[in-house]
Amino acid sequence: MHFLMMTLYATITAIVSAGIAPNLHSNRDRLVYGLKVFGMYLGIGLVLSWVLFAIPRW
Repeated sequence: MHFLMMTLYATITAIVSAGIAPNLHSNRDRLVYGLKVFGMYLGIGLVLSWVLFAIPRW
């Protein structure tokens, strides 16, 4: 469930940020930028989850 919510958030954020970016003029540039943002959100979220998982619980 958490991964699904993270993916949904990354998708919505990528669409909105690619749509409002002022320096992107073509649809191809917007698509590439949106995919980069989506990948960064998912990648950073997964890396952070593994880092936090490695911290011992008291």
